[in-house]
Amino acid sequence: MESLDADQLAALARRREQIVAAAERLMGGRGPAVTMAEVAAEAGLGMSSVYRTFASKNELLDDLAGRRAERWVGIWNEALESADARAALVQAMWTFGELEAIDPLADVVRDYVLAHRDTFRPVMEAGEAVVRRAHDAGLPADVDHEDVIRAIQVLSALPRSPDGAWRRVLAIYIDGMFGERSEPLPDAVGERTEPQPEHAG
Repeated sequence: MESLDADQLAALARRREQIVAAAERLMGGRGPAVTMAEVAAEAGLGMSSVYRTFASKNELLDDLAGRRAERWVGIWNEALESADARAALVQAMWTFGELEAIDPLADVVRDYVLAHRDTFRPVMEAGEAVVRRAHDAGLPADVDHEDVIRAIQVLSALPRSPDGAWRRVLAIYIDGMFGERSEPLPDAVGERTEPQPEHAG
């Protein structure tokens, strides 16, 4: 296969960014239902150019999620470098909240990452390490990494509210997360793979 010169590589990189930018504009408003044909039209490119860059929509979503996953790992790693494990976890949660507030693809990317956990295992492992350290700094042992992730998921619908209500909700959640409880936390119910029986009304 013939190698590409610097100008050709730069052109490919520009085309890739052009497609990614178009996908972000469309999916930010309509979600993952956007088609590759629509992305091509938004980018002002032919379908062949788009598919030479991304072989499928999943590959495009991998790119969109991967860019954010790198940022997320960086946030967790920065928390791991802090001497104050409790403050580091709290700051990481605030940073994630701020990112959600300005990212129109927050819902799309988060759902994609959760559906492809093995691909994005470094994100999960980094977060788990931060929570383990926080346990030694006063975080109750029954609060785990999944609880932190679920909190970010639940709050993700609030950041785009114009009054910034998510900040109040997150502050309340963090206080409760570290606070003393008179009752143990209920067990989390995992995803059900079989339909549940209906109850008579």
